[in-house]
Amino acid sequence: MNGQMKPERPELRIIRESLEALVAPSMVSSAIFEALEAIGGDLAQGGAAASEFVQGPLRDALARRMGADAHPVIDDVLAMIGAVTPSGPGAVRRGGDVTREVFVDSRPVIVIVVSAGHAFASKLQAALGATRVIPIPAASLERMDEQLRVAAPQMVLVDSADFAPIEPERLALFLEKLPATTVRAIWGADLPYGGAVLRAMITRSIPATPLDRREGIDPVLDLIRSRQLVR
Repeated sequence: MNGQMKPERPELRIIRESLEALVAPSMVSSAIFEALEAIGGDLAQGGAAASEFVQGPLRDALARRMGADAHPVIDDVLAMIGAVTPSGPGAVRRGGDVTREVFVDSRPVIVIVVSAGHAFASKLQAALGATRVIPIPAASLERMDEQLRVAAPQMVLVDSADFAPIEPERLALFLEKLPATTVRAIWGADLPYGGAVLRAMITRSIPATPLDRREGIDPVLDLIRSRQLVR
């Protein structure tokens, strides 16, 4: 693979947009990310696989946040998956208690995801959508340099659970040269690799945003949303 993300899967877009018509987008994003983690990070092709994903792991993830109220919402999404056409995802009804986020900047946030693989970046794209985030997977300093020549990211996210083969000191030195406005976040600062990167950054007085995996994915998603709001 050349390091570029694949186009957003239509099944995931339909699922996310259907849910966001009924539930606060922030809750939808974290539930989708968590549900994808439960199946190994990727959704199989086709409507049957999408329905199975919604019926199982996504229902469980949403129920952990909404309780019994999740079940009629999931039932609506399942009905939408069965009936939707390419031009019809907006037909899902909106409940009276829906809370929607209003973004003051429509440009997606560019996030370099420093990771050995593409899984974390793929889950971010599925959880937030292509209009909110452009995740760029990078497994080397050379790939990060390449992206910087194309467009500066608003955020660099170090995935310490599936870390890239980059020495923590070298990564810290690279992060030091980024613009002051770039968020430097460490997902899994509680893990050995993340802790080593964080210590190297602190030693050089490099701004860092440590994120503990035990707190869940919500802080990561909130951080990305905040970048879209402030630009």
